[in-house]
Amino acid sequence: MDATDRETDLRKKIAAVRQLKSDIALMKLMHGYDWNEGFEIPLTVITHRRCDLGLALFLFWRRHEVQQYYREKVHIGDDYQLAFCKTLINGLLKGAYQPGNNKYDTGCYGAHLAPEGSAVHELRALRTQRAQEHYPDPFLQPVL
Repeated sequence: MDATDRETDLRKKIAAVRQLKSDIALMKLMHGYDWNEGFEIPLTVITHRRCDLGLALFLFWRRHEVQQYYREKVHIGDDYQLAFCKTLINGLLKGAYQPGNNKYDTGCYGAHLAPEGSAVHELRALRTQRAQEHYPDPFLQPVL
């Protein structure tokens, strides 16, 4: 496949993503996505009107590049990867993603989900405390 064919194929895939009608379909796509294909599709997903908070948090915590960019503000990858990182981070910080059908447990907060004094309760509290040293609440609040 030459460069023109790859570009045509990518445009078709992006058009197909834009036609998806549910936040759940977007999450399913990203669960099975091969990140070796690049960041064009993920960028399309996070700018999709149906991208919800659960999906945004899932992508933030599943992609080390986003966390690295947030913490170190270093230029990483290509322009699409950088745009993905900036768009996702800014969207989370500004509240652009709203709760929808997708759920995501960041592992922070939610200590009320386990009995007080239990190992799970203590672990969530500790994880929250440690994460707060590096990330603000919009990155930490689970969507349950």
